[in-house]
Amino acid sequence: MKKRYWLLTSLVLVIFIIIIGWRLVKRPLPDKAKDTTTVSSILVQSNPLVKADIKQMVNKEHFKGVVLVVKNGVVINRSAYGYADFGRVKKNNIRLAYPIASLQKFMTGSLIAQLVAAGKLSYDTKLADFYPNHPELANIKIRQLLDHTSGIQMAESNPGKLLGLEEDQLNYVLSEIKVGEDQSFQYTNANYTLLSGVISQVTGEKYETVLQNKIITPLHLKRTFSWEKRPPKMTLPIAYRYEDGKDYQDDAFHADKELFSSLLGAGNLFMSIDDMLKVQEGLTNGKILTKKEYKQLAQVENAGYAGGIWHDEGLKSIHGSLGGYDTFVYGDESNRNLVILFANQPAIDGDEQLATDIYNFTVAFSNE
Repeated sequence: MKKRYWLLTSLVLVIFIIIIGWRLVKRPLPDKAKDTTTVSSILVQSNPLVKADIKQMVNKEHFKGVVLVVKNGVVINRSAYGYADFGRVKKNNIRLAYPIASLQKFMTGSLIAQLVAAGKLSYDTKLADFYPNHPELANIKIRQLLDHTSGIQMAESNPGKLLGLEEDQLNYVLSEIKVGEDQSFQYTNANYTLLSGVISQVTGEKYETVLQNKIITPLHLKRTFSWEKRPPKMTLPIAYRYEDGKDYQDDAFHADKELFSSLLGAGNLFMSIDDMLKVQEGLTNGKILTKKEYKQLAQVENAGYAGGIWHDEGLKSIHGSLGGYDTFVYGDESNRNLVILFANQPAIDGDEQLATDIYNFTVAFSNE
């Protein structure tokens, strides 16, 4: 009886194993493209030649700062080069917050896009209701401010005093601008300061508060600060330049609080490179904007500048510059492949060229 029981049990077990094995064989294979992308990214990430080649490109250009590279959605390089403060022997590191200059503009543009999506503005809304004491601005549209086609001109100079309140910062810009009839592309920080004023009037809150509530807090950005709230104990990268065959030569521009105070919405933020990556991803993953909202803001189908970003055939580039501080983002609109550079000593051939070279190298690189 016991022998028959064990025979029956063994037979059931064998049948069970056969059924499980058959189901495993018949199970559909994972999507080949997805599997290839993941494996390729891991191979590149683990290959020391990739970081070595990037380092060689960076050193050849005498670039000092931090570099972040994304390939197929995976960070494959996150490195710091040179000194943040050469005199005090303080090295650059990825946790430092650097002045991002005009990279702030696309964030201001994103806040405008959120208001458009909420039905509180349109890209064709005119400035008449927002700046009634400035009739020269009345017929300028939101879209024209976003794309620097407003006809507004303003010299980018130090105001000579600290502008403590956002109202003071906005009034300073309003007192300095000139409006011409030429509405071709003319880049000026004033356009984005005026957009900051629109954001404040529509929301009833300070621009900085809206930025905090709509971008910084939702994305959990831990190292993003306005110019006056940067932690005093955090190392401030000093701006340098490469000259006469020597690194770390004094740059004419210094982190001047008076100048930062005049760049409301246009270039007064400090940010870490990882925080910048989060914001780039947030432009299309729904955390800041949906893909549809981003396309409306950025007009990605058209080559040129829109919403704080340059666009060309599926690629984007964003540039910020304040003396020796130079920031650059280059990659595809989907952020699958991306290069971010934060420099306190720019590349000798320009950070745009360095970012492009790194991008082309990493996209083309294969372990096969």
